[in-house]
Amino acid sequence: MRKRIIISSVLLFAAALLVIFVSRKSQAKGIVYMPDAGVVPDSVTAVKVAESILIPIYGESTIKSELPLNAHLIENGTVWYVTGKDLPKDYFGGVVEIEIQKSDCKVLNIIHGK
Repeated sequence: MRKRIIISSVLLFAAALLVIFVSRKSQAKGIVYMPDAGVVPDSVTAVKVAESILIPIYGESTIKSELPLNAHLIENGTVWYVTGKDLPKDYFGGVVEIEIQKSDCKVLNIIHGK
């Protein structure tokens, strides 16, 4: 019985060391968990991410005046293209545009038309 406990303890300890070793190796290589649907899985999330990025850049009043923001996928479904609401035809100016990579939330482009 005592021998079984010792063997089990040694095996459990070895398994724990293996898990720690593999985990650290994965982190060192930059391997992280990525959801199948991407970090930005849907248009609602894309709009929320866009707002959180755009408000510090352009100011809350500017972005709020362009609500609702609209998001749709481009680049074969890999990039969220988020824009402010369409302006009336007789209105002079532009709207905010931001491109956010669906897989990892990387911002690819930000512009605001004039």
